[in-house]
Amino acid sequence: MTVQNKRWHYLVFPLFTALLCFSCLVCVQAKTQEEELDLNALSREIQDLEEDYPYPDFEKIFDDIKSFRFLDALEEVGEWFLDTVTYEITSSKILMGELVGVVIFAAVFSNISSSFQQVTIGDSGFLISYFLTFTIIFSNFTIMANLFQNTVVTLSRLLKILLPVYTLTVTATGNLTTGMIFYEYFMILVLVINSLCLNVILPLIEYYLLLELLNHFSVKQNISKLCESLYFLLSRGMKCIFFLFFGFHLLETMVVPSFDTTKNAVLSKMMGMIPGAGSVAQTVIGTVTGSSILIKNTLGVTAIIFILLMLCIPMIKLLLYTLFYLLLAVLLEPVSDERFVKCILAAQKGGILLMYALTLTGSLFILTIAVTSFATNRI
Repeated sequence: MTVQNKRWHYLVFPLFTALLCFSCLVCVQAKTQEEELDLNALSREIQDLEEDYPYPDFEKIFDDIKSFRFLDALEEVGEWFLDTVTYEITSSKILMGELVGVVIFAAVFSNISSSFQQVTIGDSGFLISYFLTFTIIFSNFTIMANLFQNTVVTLSRLLKILLPVYTLTVTATGNLTTGMIFYEYFMILVLVINSLCLNVILPLIEYYLLLELLNHFSVKQNISKLCESLYFLLSRGMKCIFFLFFGFHLLETMVVPSFDTTKNAVLSKMMGMIPGAGSVAQTVIGTVTGSSILIKNTLGVTAIIFILLMLCIPMIKLLLYTLFYLLLAVLLEPVSDERFVKCILAAQKGGILLMYALTLTGSLFILTIAVTSFATNRI
């Protein structure tokens, strides 16, 4: 053996030892990554979001999904859903019975007063019953508006808790640039959507309902076009906001993960060029990255589940609210004044707009997390 070969032999052994130590260090770091996430503290913070009823254990659902025990996770979520729906039904504060009684009273009173020759008697009866109906409709809608506001605030708090943890798992897969840009974009998204929902969309929906109720106060409808334009603006405007933010994030995920993939490929090739130990290092790093991707995707799925859980109860309330008003309008149309029916349908449209806003908001957050998870699955 020549002197040059001996020198090369003495050089390879320290390199192999250093790579072996590095691989062991990476494995230990990957093993403790889930512990560094501190899922127990995250679960406690989520429990503090709502005082009426506790949410399911975040850490347990995460462990069930990571261990492929999907039925156990589904069972826990189903039990929470049934208990919460039962609680909401028994403690509902929407006094729909008052509205039914007032509208039926108005129908009967209008039919009786119409038999008199004096027109003022019928008009006075209509004004009294209309004011009562106006008050009850707007008070019930105020309850729904407060429900919408609390849901948006609670959802924003949940995402502010989950975002740092999820970003950590994204960067652990080797997508450092993607994780940083995702965190910045998602924080801006949460703040902007929260501000738009509370300061723009919700007041406009309330103004729309108020204008609709005032529009049907007289026989001649003077602001019907204004109401139609405001409803069109709200429905189409929320859809445009959704496509604007989601489309921008979609463009980001087409560019930024490519940079991380190229960088990781170059580092992997450089590792493979090391004689004797390159293949071992590549195998270890691939295993560690694969486990990090599993943790990232599991956390993303759990986050999406909790977003859906947070939205399901308000959506059920709003759905029952709109269905009840629709049924009430159908039943009272043959016996009541047409203007009462239009007021009830206006309240139903207001509830539909609230549902539409919550649906688009939740869908935007869920799709953003899902697209980021798919875009960072490359090893």
